[in-house]
Amino acid sequence: MTTRTMSDSASIAIITLVPGVAGKPAVFGPEGLNSLDSALTEISESISNGVVSGVVITGSDRTFCAGADLDFMASLTNVESAREFAEHGQRVFGRLGQLGVPVVAAINGVALGGGLELSLHCSARVATSSIRALGLPEVSLGLLPGWGGTTLLPRLVGLKVATTVFVDNPVKGNKLLTSSDALSLGIIDELCDDDNLIDVAAKRARNAIEPRQAVLVTDEDKNELALLVEVLSRRPANPADALYKLNHVVSEADSISVGMHLEADALADLICSSEFRNRVYSFHLTSQRARKPSGLPADAPRTVSRVGVIGAGLMASQFVSLFAERLAVPVVMTDVSQDRLDHAVARVTTALDARVEKGQIDTRTRDAILGRINTTLDHSDFAECDFVMEAVFEDFEVKRDVLTAIEKVVSTEAVLATNTSSLSVTKLAEALAEP
Repeated sequence: MTTRTMSDSASIAIITLVPGVAGKPAVFGPEGLNSLDSALTEISESISNGVVSGVVITGSDRTFCAGADLDFMASLTNVESAREFAEHGQRVFGRLGQLGVPVVAAINGVALGGGLELSLHCSARVATSSIRALGLPEVSLGLLPGWGGTTLLPRLVGLKVATTVFVDNPVKGNKLLTSSDALSLGIIDELCDDDNLIDVAAKRARNAIEPRQAVLVTDEDKNELALLVEVLSRRPANPADALYKLNHVVSEADSISVGMHLEADALADLICSSEFRNRVYSFHLTSQRARKPSGLPADAPRTVSRVGVIGAGLMASQFVSLFAERLAVPVVMTDVSQDRLDHAVARVTTALDARVEKGQIDTRTRDAILGRINTTLDHSDFAECDFVMEAVFEDFEVKRDVLTAIEKVVSTEAVLATNTSSLSVTKLAEALAEP
């Protein structure tokens, strides 16, 4: 993402967030943060020289900002680099409140995650009345709002409202706010027509803006959040670590500076978690499916008569069950020990038994699925597989080694697939004879 800065005739600097890639929403990676930082440095000098007396920050097309660059975040492999990115965003966004002049966010469209957090650092927020996607969905990705959202939003609208935005909505199907919702909750200060957005925001920026009195976060409010987090964390589909860390930040943030420090630490830990990587992977799959063109491909699909799965963890077990049921073909599974394989089959059996009890399948179907699953410690048993999925733990060398080993025994026509959520598939393929 880049920024474009201009000034109107009334000493108002206008910053426009521009997508780094045409056709995609603006997101903040290191380059985007550096671009905004440079724009703020230029504006700061103009303020010192008396040229600029107010700032408006807006987006382009129908997007204000879609938040942080998830692909970049998923590429961070250690807590130190993740914390540096968290602090980088906090530092740049924090400059908006240090300019010494009114700064108004002119929200022209989608404002999610870091995009909405950016607006919280401004003196006021104006939005068009047609917006249908505002929110802090980080928890749904196994993260928390780490660029000020967890600390600033409760002080702006109260913890009960903030909890709805950054806890309830993300875990309840990722519900988003309309601009009218945000106005009624106190997040947005004013709504206007699309054509008048910049004029309305500039008018606010020309005048001294009285800061809103911070809402007190009471011990009672904190206790209610803690109880909610405890309940939500027991549900397997919810990211417990993200919820607990968010609750910790809120409960311990006695000041904004302390809150920011806690946010950065928590966000860094969560970025490096397997939970985040798995959820980003799922997010991309869902997004790609939504964009998939309709119709059938020109070529006829190849027949799959035998499937192989490498690994015996939770995800590998789920793949084995899926292939055995949906494809109705033999599935061979391997790992480093027979004990791990036995545990995987037991896991599949337990899951199928639960479906029988719920009436979703009958015992004959369960037995047929289990009858198609075979375990082995011998890679040569994969020789007749048409499709092999590796689902070992997230380590580049391990994945590379198992794929190269299996490639030596399967047909050159067999498809090898990886279940990585963060590693480069291109790099993994480079180790293969026929990628």
